[in-house]
Amino acid sequence: MTNKLITILLPLIFSLILFVFILLLSTDLFAQIASFIFLLMVLAATLFAIKFRSKLRRFSDSLELDCNADTESVLSEIDRLKESKTSMINELQKKYNREQIIAKRREALLNKIPEGLLSVDSTHRIIFINEAMTKWFGVENSSIGSTVEPILEKLGIPSENRAKFNFGNEIYQEFISVNADETFFFFRNVTESEELSKKLLNSERLASVGEMATRISHEIRNPLSTVKLNSHYIMENLENLPNKDFANLMGLIVEEVERLEEITNKYMGMVRYQKHENAVETVSLPADLLQFLSFQLPELQKRNIELTIGKCDPVTANIPLSSFKEIILNLLKNAWEELEENGKIAVEFAADDPSAIKIIVNDSGRGVPEAEREAVFKNFYTNKPGGTGIGLSHSRKLATEAGGKLFVTDSPLGGAAFVLQIPLKKG
Repeated sequence: MTNKLITILLPLIFSLILFVFILLLSTDLFAQIASFIFLLMVLAATLFAIKFRSKLRRFSDSLELDCNADTESVLSEIDRLKESKTSMINELQKKYNREQIIAKRREALLNKIPEGLLSVDSTHRIIFINEAMTKWFGVENSSIGSTVEPILEKLGIPSENRAKFNFGNEIYQEFISVNADETFFFFRNVTESEELSKKLLNSERLASVGEMATRISHEIRNPLSTVKLNSHYIMENLENLPNKDFANLMGLIVEEVERLEEITNKYMGMVRYQKHENAVETVSLPADLLQFLSFQLPELQKRNIELTIGKCDPVTANIPLSSFKEIILNLLKNAWEELEENGKIAVEFAADDPSAIKIIVNDSGRGVPEAEREAVFKNFYTNKPGGTGIGLSHSRKLATEAGGKLFVTDSPLGGAAFVLQIPLKKG
């Protein structure tokens, strides 16, 4: 037992001896009770002193000091803890300052990009809005913390990726990037590029018309010469011409005129584009396609070509019905002219993009070499005798006007697969 513990217990021992002495020698009941109460008080004080010493020992142990540590050591350890705490606070403050600087630089950078930007968290609540978003669509920072869907719906912004939409007098395209804990909605103003695309398309039309005019003038020169020569001959020899010769000459003129009409129809039928670009016309699939294909069965049967049609869920394609029929007819003609007699044509559907439908016309012909897969869509490019080289070029223009695509690849039947991709009607 240490000296300090003996010092604490001495008053208790002394009080106990005093109580026993009074109890044995005194007959006064009041003195006995008073000494007993005094003994209890000393006992309580002793217990309190022992308990306080136990707490002091635990505090000393937590500071890695023994119970005999002096005041100077305790103060030194307290100062060390203070310094450690201060260092930790300073490090946290530096980290917070770095994060603030990074956040401000990120905000400044995102405000400089030439696109509107909404950033949302995993619960679809907005956590950032850049300046372009506020300027273009009026979405203020007060919307931060709100869910994004009602805001997009209010602005009339579609929810699918790469969708184009009108807002005010401008055209925008939406791009969505999804990360683990954050989703970014980018909005790009494509008004100028859309206008340039229309101008380019118009210039291509003019170029096509120029090339076509040259081709037409070349092809009609011979029948016109025949008509002109025979007409002059009839005028100069009308009175002396026998009826039989006259009839033969007139028959030749009629044949050449019909030939001219055929040439005109062949070329002019290839350059009919949409008269009303903004008109909303649609195609119901597969119903409209099946009805159109039924009219082509006699031609296919005559050529002994087998036609199969795949399954397609009912959808509405955003393309004029006249343009759609013209494209499909050109693709079918291209296939049956390649096959000539016998062979197979398969019309399939694919919906790997939720915003579009693919119609694939397969044939069992020779296919299109990879080096020629873009060339076949150029004006007047053809390897077929008597071909104009306009059908596929014209079909791609019609598909592009509708916001779609037309390209060629390999077919599982061994020949070519012409793929027409058309956007679906929204809503």
